[in-house]
Amino acid sequence: MKSKRDLIALLIPLTILLAGCGGTSQVEGTFVWIDAPIHDLTLPLGEILTIDGHASSAKGISRVQIWIDDEVLESVEDFPGSGSLVHFEHLWKPAQPGDYEIMAVAYSGEDSASDPDTVTIHVVGEGEIALAVVSPTPVGSATPTEEITPTPTTCVPFVVAKQDANCRSGPGSVYDVLGYLLDGEMALIDGRLSDSSWWRIANPDGGGSCWVWSSPVEAQCNPEGAPVLEAPPTPTPEVDDDPPPAPSLSSPSNGSEPGCSSFIDLTWQAVSDPSGISGYKIEVQRHPGDNNWVSVVGSPFGATETTKNISIECGYTYRWRVRAIDGAGNQSAWSSWFTFNIPLP
Repeated sequence: MKSKRDLIALLIPLTILLAGCGGTSQVEGTFVWIDAPIHDLTLPLGEILTIDGHASSAKGISRVQIWIDDEVLESVEDFPGSGSLVHFEHLWKPAQPGDYEIMAVAYSGEDSASDPDTVTIHVVGEGEIALAVVSPTPVGSATPTEEITPTPTTCVPFVVAKQDANCRSGPGSVYDVLGYLLDGEMALIDGRLSDSSWWRIANPDGGGSCWVWSSPVEAQCNPEGAPVLEAPPTPTPEVDDDPPPAPSLSSPSNGSEPGCSSFIDLTWQAVSDPSGISGYKIEVQRHPGDNNWVSVVGSPFGATETTKNISIECGYTYRWRVRAIDGAGNQSAWSSWFTFNIPLP
């Protein structure tokens, strides 16, 4: 003999087929069936369970009530799409080990109730050996015919991402990103800001918790019942007061005589720093032979690369040195002086 679920599985496609072919016959009644979890499932305590199913009625479905052991867990009224066949889904986390009966009841647009569909699951504690137990006990004595207000304490608050969202170490963009909640991904809520503008959730990319902004997510299952938490201290920016190393000069080499010309390229080795290098400062002096060094026009020069083209005159001896400036504004020590002579033609 076919089970009730087998009959429903045959009736629903038949209803759709007849409607699509222009027929007037319709399957009368309101039906519901649970797709997941499967009957007699055993799972460890602490695991989140997805209760998933479908309901159908020629008059449309107004709501589906989900029951746990004769107590309403949730009344689902918002279904994706529309029509005589709807899909429902809800997350539930069992509070303690034991056997639980999950029941679903659908209500049509005219508020007529379906026969309930039930499955039994077994929740075991850590270290227990799960034994498959098939319970012959039928649906509990309470057969719902009227809508009952769900009990919030049996519902675990969670968020569903409407788009990809950062999950941070605190409620604000100044906090570091610890993980990412991807579009459609779910996570349990374990706290919130007092105005519910940020939710603290289980970190989807690692252990512990992180904070997600309320705008890109949808909070469900009595999220306002989550405990109000204080924001952690904002990160203190590290102060960089360490100067970068002094550059090493390259060309023209110390004591060289490049020859008479109007311009020359000064080059040096690049240096690095944790805050980056924003530029270099180049000091250039000359003297006519009496060792009376005088800064050339424009010295000290600035540069962002490791070379600087300067104007020179024949008949003078020049000396030059370079210092680096990091991203925090710290200046290195000056390099040693290099001298070069530009002879007369």
